[in-house]
Amino acid sequence: MKRITIIILFAFSFSNNLLGQYNGYDFALSANYSYNTTAKIFLTPDAEHILDQNNYFELEGINSYSFELRYRLNESIIFGLAAEYMKGSGKGNNLNSTLFVVKDGFELIPIELSIFYFLPFSTEDFKFFMGGGLGVYTGKRTREFGTAKFIDVNSDVGYGIQVEVGMDYMILSNISVRGELRFRDPDFRITNKYDTNIVVYEGRTFTINQSEIPSKLNLDGITFRLGFAFHW
Repeated sequence: MKRITIIILFAFSFSNNLLGQYNGYDFALSANYSYNTTAKIFLTPDAEHILDQNNYFELEGINSYSFELRYRLNESIIFGLAAEYMKGSGKGNNLNSTLFVVKDGFELIPIELSIFYFLPFSTEDFKFFMGGGLGVYTGKRTREFGTAKFIDVNSDVGYGIQVEVGMDYMILSNISVRGELRFRDPDFRITNKYDTNIVVYEGRTFTINQSEIPSKLNLDGITFRLGFAFHW
């Protein structure tokens, strides 16, 4: 046990020496592109039966863009604050009639605060880290049905936790390429209605209901992130 403890302490000491050669920089700002695997829009969350509550429209391959500012507290611990813009949409059958196809989607702005720890096997060129934190999520649901569109009535603010692992590859002394894998699962409620009660669909005119439509957005997929970071 004593030998294992000595090895662990030596590994951390060796890691900190390497990080010290790089961590003369206290701040880092990154610009990132993300690919999010899936998200779900629950279409009838207030339904009486649980099977109807779980009726959802799934979106795949959602793109997003973000900036993240990081501050190095010490040789191993770093705080990060990220702001992201995400937009996704897809076509599917209207819930009430399979004769109509609508374009359903959402716009989402996640704000996430994280704490990162540099892993002991990091080197001078490759910086491995893992971390997690809290997120605040706000956004709106979008829908296009012929000439009619959704307008936002009310959107809750969602909260959640997220975890991630990643790596910085130092291409210059103060510039790195950053790759990350992030897991998160927030959900929040959104209420919409159509902006008109008259819709033209494929050359034909229909009357639609303008009552409020509640739904729930769930971002449950894996996020793959690639970006560049500037350290100073």
